[in-house]
This record gives sequence, structure tokens and C-alpha cells, in this order.
Amino acid sequence: MKNHAAPKNCKRGSRQRRLILDTVRSGALGHPTAAEVYDAVRGKMPNISLGTVYRNLGSLASDGEISRLDLGDLSRFDCDTSEHSHFACKKCGAIFDVRIRPSARRGLLSSLRGGFSADSASVLFSGYCPKCSKKLQPNTKENRL
Repeated sequence: MKNHAAPKNCKRGSRQRRLILDTVRSGALGHPTAAEVYDAVRGKMPNISLGTVYRNLGSLASDGEISRLDLGDLSRFDCDTSEHSHFACKKCGAIFDVRIRPSARRGLLSSLRGGFSADSASVLFSGYCPKCSKKLQPNTKENRL
């Protein structure tokens, strides 16, 4: 009798995992939430559960295949695993990638005092994207900040 168990280095549900990874990596969803990934993959795999999507996204992030952005009570996922920052629009909720010069990033890390030893920094800018900025009235509180 043959042993049909998956090899130890093989992830269970690899077809589901691959579809979820491909969906995030396509970039079509931007920086999607788990619910947005779930909605997208159900078109190709109708029986997939939201729990399966959450577990696979967590596993993919832990394995370094994608990045997880923790935005308070909401997590989003990013196909770009390189070191970069983000901008979150307070009006439309869009997330944008922001590149910070390596010298500026080093400056952030070196600003820690008191025995801290950081090797990375996560920077999240928030405000209004160009599209939403144009929609704001000139005398609103948001524009004066």
C-alpha cells in the first residue's frame, strides 16, 4: 500500500494557497483585506471558506511571501515584500506604497536612544490622497492641518 501523505515540506491546501498568493501578487486588488481576497478567489474556487483565506494569508505573511499591514483594527496585505512605507487616505481608505530614501530610514532607526536596537522601521503616513485632496473644501479643518 502506498503512502499518500504529503511531504513534510509541502503545505496542505497548496492549490488554495497558490490561488490566494496569485490573487494578492496580481496587484489588481491593491492592498487587499482578507475579505477582499476571499471575494476575489471565490470566483475560481466557490467552496473556499473565509477562514481558509485568513489562515493562508497569515501563513503566507509568516513565510515572507507577502507582507501584512496592521492598520489598527484592520489588516491589509501587500505583494511587495521589499522594505517600504505606506500612505493611508483617511477619506477613501486607499493604501499607497511610499519609498523612503535609505538615508532617511537609517536616520529613523538611529534616532532610538536608551539601549534599543532596531533593524527595521514601519512607517505609515496618513492624510488625503491627491484625488481626495482635490475634493476637500479650501477652508475645511483637514486642509489647514
